[in-house]
Amino acid sequence: MSSPNDDHADPIPDRDQHSYWAEKLNITPIKENRVRWNNDWEKALESFNTARAVVEAMKAYFKVDDNADTQYDRSIKILDIGHLDTIWTLLDIPEQKRHVLQGLQNACNITLFFGQDCRAFCPEITVTKMISQHGQGFVKFITAYHELAQAAPPGKVYLFPSAWWDVTNDAENPLSPKARWIYELTTMLRNQFIAAFISGILLSISGDIANKREGMQPVVDFMENTDGYFARAIAKTKAGFREKPLIRCENCTKTPEEIGPDARFMSVFPFVIGTLSTSFSMVSVVHRACQRVDWKTHKSNCGKKKVTKGLPGTAGDSLWMHQDPAIDFIRDLPKNVGPSGKVRAIGIAPAQYTRPKALQLQVSMLEKDKDADYFLFNEDKEPIRFVIDDLWKKMNFRTVRRTVMSEANKSGFEALGEYMIKVMSKTPGLSRDIILDQLVAEYGIDARRKVAVFEKRTRELGKGGTFIESYSDNGVGDWRLRAPLRSTNNSSRKMTNPQAIPLEYMSTSDPPISRLPDELLIIIFDCFITSSSPPDKFPFAVSVPTLLSHVSRRWRTIISTTPSIWTQVPISPYQSVDTLQSFLHHSLPLPISVTVYQWPRGLADIQRRTLSDQLELLTAEADRERIHGLRIEGDSADHVIGTFLDPRRSGRHFPALRQLSLSRATNWMAWRFFDDGSAPVLKSLVLEDSTMNSFSNMRLRAPQSLTTLVWKCSNEVMDCFWLSASIELFSYVVTSFPGLTALELYGPVIATTEDNEGDPRLVPYVRAIAHRQLAPLTNIKSLRIAHPFTSPTSPLELFRLLPSLTHVVVGGRAEGGPQLASSTLCVLCGLGGSPEALPLLEKVCLEFTGAELNSSLSKVVRDEVKTWLEGRESMRAVVSVPSVMVNGERVGVPSMMVNGA
Repeated sequence: MSSPNDDHADPIPDRDQHSYWAEKLNITPIKENRVRWNNDWEKALESFNTARAVVEAMKAYFKVDDNADTQYDRSIKILDIGHLDTIWTLLDIPEQKRHVLQGLQNACNITLFFGQDCRAFCPEITVTKMISQHGQGFVKFITAYHELAQAAPPGKVYLFPSAWWDVTNDAENPLSPKARWIYELTTMLRNQFIAAFISGILLSISGDIANKREGMQPVVDFMENTDGYFARAIAKTKAGFREKPLIRCENCTKTPEEIGPDARFMSVFPFVIGTLSTSFSMVSVVHRACQRVDWKTHKSNCGKKKVTKGLPGTAGDSLWMHQDPAIDFIRDLPKNVGPSGKVRAIGIAPAQYTRPKALQLQVSMLEKDKDADYFLFNEDKEPIRFVIDDLWKKMNFRTVRRTVMSEANKSGFEALGEYMIKVMSKTPGLSRDIILDQLVAEYGIDARRKVAVFEKRTRELGKGGTFIESYSDNGVGDWRLRAPLRSTNNSSRKMTNPQAIPLEYMSTSDPPISRLPDELLIIIFDCFITSSSPPDKFPFAVSVPTLLSHVSRRWRTIISTTPSIWTQVPISPYQSVDTLQSFLHHSLPLPISVTVYQWPRGLADIQRRTLSDQLELLTAEADRERIHGLRIEGDSADHVIGTFLDPRRSGRHFPALRQLSLSRATNWMAWRFFDDGSAPVLKSLVLEDSTMNSFSNMRLRAPQSLTTLVWKCSNEVMDCFWLSASIELFSYVVTSFPGLTALELYGPVIATTEDNEGDPRLVPYVRAIAHRQLAPLTNIKSLRIAHPFTSPTSPLELFRLLPSLTHVVVGGRAEGGPQLASSTLCVLCGLGGSPEALPLLEKVCLEFTGAELNSSLSKVVRDEVKTWLEGRESMRAVVSVPSVMVNGERVGVPSMMVNGA
């Protein structure tokens, strides 16, 4: 019997087991000498000072990286921001393959057990499947994983579904207990491998972006030098590319799918004196059933030269990879002309709706004159031909024009209007107002406002020109059209690889964003921040400026030293007080605009106290004096007002507040935070679904400097008449603002006295002001209304209160809502009964849509307008005769019309 101290003990019959510590500490193998093996272990155990040293050393065994969490968070941010699919789609196929392989390699290394053996459990993760359809296989896979994982209950293990895998546990053929245990284990290993693959590929992609790898840099440069929407549109277009040309019968033009499952096609190749040519370029593809019919055409060309009809989507079609019907017009462009000839051929697409008369006239004139880009009409209604000389501006203008005039939403006409106003507004006989009036007639009553907003947006972007000019000068243009245009200059170069087309034709002449001067970067940052979407859980957990500052040291320096980037201050449930403090600190000393976003209810992780803490910080003296704008969204207005009025807080005075917007406020009349004393320079007040009941109880003066009041009453509110006001109460409210020059009313704002008396809650307030004499408001010149009336008599009462009106806009239709009448008919009823009302009126715009838009009602409205104008004409000595537009068309009596409407 061997003693324990025997140095030559027999080897223990045991299977080999890899030991991390034995290898690390150079311990004698147990099979060689277990006494020495034990001595080595005891020495090693004595060398361990603390357990922490052991745990830290085990990181190498489990392959734990201290930066793993940061890298994983960065990967998740890429996914949440929504840029991943765009970046992935724009990558070349070799780059996509490399990232998939890297993701698989990372997954095999990260997976704790079995390593690459886990691939046997995941047949859906292959390079072929991930790069299929120009990379859409991976996009669909990771999108499904992300959406399903987000929907899983918190704390519950999420298992990626697979019909292939689930069939293993078939209820009709149950597993044995041992096999069941193996199935559950391998299911967990499968899920771990999938998660490791996703993490690995995201780390690979984010690493390429950070390290500016050669394959990733063109994509990053393109996204940095173009608008985000443009980059996503290009990625979407590329994702829709066909991977290979379609097969169509040259005779009947049908595909195999259209013919049926038994379709058999015959490929015809060129023959040279009876022997098969070495070039196997297909001449034509003919369905067997059509072969005899097609033989007459093919016979005369057989063995001579390639013959193909170039059917859409086939190899003979230069645009075979495109499936977007919006570019079909490019196929119809003439082939044997230069670039100018191709641009000239861009015409007007067929309308998808009934065009207004003015726009139909424009289309008919353009179809007759192919060289004209547009026709403008002077004040005498004489056409002025508008022609653009620059080729790329002309191409972009016509491409936008083609879409605008064909689609019902007319999206994009603002770009046409902006460019024509800049180029033609100083032409004799034309002006900005004349051009805008024409656009209103062609594209709707809201055209003037939309063009103004579009122009402002362009100026804010700092481009120094119009959209058409900037889009053309930057060399972007419509890349889908540039390909056939360029082909005339380099006909020998054939673009048959869909992967090579996008980045080549979408490249710009702009320098990379990393080399732009600081001034331009600031403009870009401002544009991005102001156009960001409403707050969501991810982007406002880290503020947008902070997110941008993480890109590079240079960006961080610019953002931290530029106060204008921080002036749009959010009060959000998803941000901390520290984030708000960062906004307030970095925005100094500039004025700020604050938005309080909707506070969610019923979420345990978001407390109301978070709102109070942020408001308490905001109302500090130094910051409160910088607030120029305050917008409270959702139903948080009362809580915010209560916080401002809390006697425990000192913040009540807002000396710089100019714009205020309140939603669903019942206590807004407690002015003490924006009355005449607390908000002496307030110019604009927006009230949405805010009650008027206690207005007469206000003891402090309303802001005397207010010039614009916007009053909205939503039809989604069931108790809408409680939010409405009688004409007496309405008059009292409006009269409280003596400096008003503009008034906007949306929804059933004004109710009848009978309506209010039917609600006992309103009776005390109506009676409280019944004895007061209200003077007319002579400063209000502009009125915009959209269904504020519940009684035909209300408009006249309103107009008598506003005798100095010069401009009235009536439009929009309130869907639903009890007892709501047409604004147009109510206004005409009030004006028709009293032609002397509104003696200074210069312009009236009437518009009705939806169910009201029919021939009988249109005729009634126009007849009412003519009757009213005839009455005004007879009183021309004491009242003005305004111009009237009904649904974009001018209406008047014959003596007023000049050369027709």
